[in-house]
Amino acid sequence: MHILHLAENLNFGGLETHIITLCHEFKKLGHRPFVFAMVMSREFQEQLKHLKIDYMVEISCSGLPEYITKNNIQALHGHPAATIHISAELGNKLDLPVAVTYHGLYGWGWHSHDKIAKIICVSREVYDKLAPVPGFSSKLEVIQNGIDLDTFSPSGVLGTGRQVLFIGRLDPDKYYSLNIIINALRSIPGIKLSVAGSGPYFDRLKSEAPPWVTCLGYVQNMPLIINQADIVIGTGRGIREAMACGKPAIALDACGYDGLVTPDKIEALEYQNFSGRSGGILNEENLLGDLRKLVENPDTRAEIGQWSRKYAAENYALTPIAIKHLAIYSQLINKEEYKYGKR
Repeated sequence: MHILHLAENLNFGGLETHIITLCHEFKKLGHRPFVFAMVMSREFQEQLKHLKIDYMVEISCSGLPEYITKNNIQALHGHPAATIHISAELGNKLDLPVAVTYHGLYGWGWHSHDKIAKIICVSREVYDKLAPVPGFSSKLEVIQNGIDLDTFSPSGVLGTGRQVLFIGRLDPDKYYSLNIIINALRSIPGIKLSVAGSGPYFDRLKSEAPPWVTCLGYVQNMPLIINQADIVIGTGRGIREAMACGKPAIALDACGYDGLVTPDKIEALEYQNFSGRSGGILNEENLLGDLRKLVENPDTRAEIGQWSRKYAAENYALTPIAIKHLAIYSQLINKEEYKYGKR
């Protein structure tokens, strides 16, 4: 199948990694993915070239219909926010089925959803938010982010407990969170913090950070960086990647504190996609309590890490998740009732 993924701005973050990981898996399964964005970073384009995934970048979108026709695209997959309307209109114009993925509680665009055949939700929380909207329930399906478990796998080395890694795009929310993290870590002797991520606050953070903080910027080999850490802090996909590598993970964001990901909390935290919205308060005291449990107890780190890997292997494996997407595309392409003008 030839499937075009459409996004607004592809730099690097959870959404972007999700798209590129899925497309790579589709290729391995014998399909041909395409990627379109209005804006796309040089690093993202280099990744697509390396993986030999076809792509197009155009701010105006005026060349999209010709590109779609030329490459025999069979279905469109939009990744909101701005692409909902574009995807829907293109599907209507070219008589192609359209699916969209909501990656969080943002990017709602009700006006175009009558032209969308399938709505994929990355968490049950997103599903529950959308389900009450008239006409939506039959279109919804929950498919979580998938992780390549061969690439993201444990190194088998248990460190000192003092290597902490933060994963996240450096926007205002993450900058706010990092200031709390840095202040909390100051009281732990010998601690080291690495920050993996680029964004508008990268230069500011780098200029302000104490000597024991390393700002890595954009990281291409994320599994290596995760495996060099003892504890990983982040949100969403970053938590899943850490778990796949067998690392204890702490989920937080500017909106709140989820805390340490453990068996007794996994269902509630996964429901909200490890977003920091579970009701905990993000402050130095709460964070420091969880950090000390891990830093001071290697057995606790090892136990949580082993459970994390097992859980990720059972729930986040990439191939079954890619196959779920392919099944949706096949259904949309082959069922006439999903094609515009054929209803």
